[in-house]
Amino acid sequence: MQIQDYKFKNVKIEVQLSIKELQPKQVEVQLSYKDSNEQIYKIKNQSILMNKQDDQWITSYNAVFEFHKYQSYRLDISVDEDKSIGYIQFQLGELIKNGTQIKTNNHFTIKLEANLLQKGTLLFQHWAGEKLLNTDGIFNKSDPFLQFFQWDDDEWKLAYVTEFIEDNLNPTWVPFSIDMGLLNFYDDYKNFKIECWDHSQKNPPKHKFIGFIELSYHDIMLSPSKQFALINPEHKNCGHLKLLSCQIKHELNFYSWLQSKQIQILIFMEFSKSSMNMHVKSHNQLNIFQQFLIIIGSILIQYNKQNTASLYGFGGKLNQQNKDLQFLLFYIDQFYNFKLIKWDSIDLRRLFKMFQIY
Repeated sequence: MQIQDYKFKNVKIEVQLSIKELQPKQVEVQLSYKDSNEQIYKIKNQSILMNKQDDQWITSYNAVFEFHKYQSYRLDISVDEDKSIGYIQFQLGELIKNGTQIKTNNHFTIKLEANLLQKGTLLFQHWAGEKLLNTDGIFNKSDPFLQFFQWDDDEWKLAYVTEFIEDNLNPTWVPFSIDMGLLNFYDDYKNFKIECWDHSQKNPPKHKFIGFIELSYHDIMLSPSKQFALINPEHKNCGHLKLLSCQIKHELNFYSWLQSKQIQILIFMEFSKSSMNMHVKSHNQLNIFQQFLIIIGSILIQYNKQNTASLYGFGGKLNQQNKDLQFLLFYIDQFYNFKLIKWDSIDLRRLFKMFQIY
């Protein structure tokens, strides 16, 4: 059993707040996100104590985000429900690219600082079990597997699951690697959790708990035997987990790649006769090409500092007097401030060749 699609928070943002004239002992911080339909949803509301330093009141606040989920956020600061101090809006991708974002006026300063929780530092691990608890009775043996969890200061989040090994109380699992940020946020002293379960073939599965350990990377390095006793409140002895090998590897991943690269934007539009109805403009609803530009373009523009794009049309002849094309160019330029450095018509054979599609 291998879980491939994990839902974990992979971007950490530190909010530094400095208030000059007001003297609140605590403030309310409200975090909201905006989805692709421009709807705003509140996701977190928290009270934070302020500290006096010289003639200012300061504090810091940490939040973690799932990069793949939403991009647009707003942070509101208030003394209470009736007295707002200010707010800051930010795009997650743009903040990752730039590192910091600051908003300041005569009354307050809000500084955002983004840190990646997946930087490409991989912890290679090879685990084995010894004398594990048998939960299958005297005629069978447990089918153990491991689950690894990250503590994100709110809850334990599943980060990795190994395969299960049939009828074996002394199993050795296949070696694997996982980004250190997904285990301990790159904090060698922060605990992560490993749970050991007896796999169930039933549907829905009813896995039986064997035991767990909580430890840090620092604990692993200090242990001479690399052997750790499992804990189960209902059983005194439920076996050990032994780390056969442990190694740090470095690998460039998508999130760290975003910080150092710039996306070259190419826009391809179909102008064949059969697709012209999709270019129709409406006062009540955006057409499919406009929707595409909003959803995709609003993300891509964050990674293109020159705000440039190349536009290609295929399926029809290029006509600079075409009203639909003129509207499309105007829409791109006005809505996203894109500067179109090239626009041309191409046929599908050129399109496929450009992307090496055979």
